[in-house]
Amino acid sequence: TKSHIAAAISAYAVLFSLYFLLTMTSYLKGPIEILARKISIMSHSENLFSGILSSADIVYFLTGIVAALMLTRLFIDTKVSS
Repeated sequence: TKSHIAAAISAYAVLFSLYFLLTMTSYLKGPIEILARKISIMSHSENLFSGILSSADIVYFLTGIVAALMLTRLFIDTKVSS
């Protein structure tokens, strides 16, 4: 977006939703519940907070970092070229 404030608010809303998605799984059933558990930040961070390193958790966070860096690079390239 052209507004930095709107971009920041939408980013915080997405992160907030991903973090608290695990608490909403009691209302979900079937494959949607499984998907919510897989993409929830809380489910991946609980092991890290207790000192347990899991390769799945590390891959989850590294994937998020790489995706954010790629999107940033894409937006910077499009902004510079226009």
